[in-house]
Amino acid sequence: MRIVYITTIILLVIVFSGCTGEKKPSDTNTLVIITQDGRIGVNAEIADNPEERQTGLMYREHLDEDSGMLFIFELERPLTFWMKNTEIPLDMIFASSDGIITEIKRDVQPCLSDPCPTYPSEYPNKYVLEVNSGFSDRNNIQLGDRLVIRTVKD
Repeated sequence: MRIVYITTIILLVIVFSGCTGEKKPSDTNTLVIITQDGRIGVNAEIADNPEERQTGLMYREHLDEDSGMLFIFELERPLTFWMKNTEIPLDMIFASSDGIITEIKRDVQPCLSDPCPTYPSEYPNKYVLEVNSGFSDRNNIQLGDRLVIRTVKD
């Protein structure tokens, strides 16, 4: 009887350990930006549903230098972003469905009061990569460079 009880507890721990709502390593992709100067790796969290895209990097006080968040949309279309409840300045790198960088919004500052300014894309895009402010300049990322998403397997 005691073995059955312990086995049941172990199974419950295994089942519920994946239900924390936190990002797991499988939710992080390595994104490569191919530039004229070479390749730049980014550990990118993925925001590919409406809830994750709405929350984005809100309330984050820090973002590692080689990290970011990749917003993935179902269709390529004009996109608009804002910095509501975002605490760190960011670069926003917009890319089309084929990964070509079409726009870069550099050094976008946190919104300090309502209404927050918006940052619309000039062209239809499918992806937006948010990284620390200055990342694009430090890595010489230019229009026409390309994003390549590589999924990290468990």
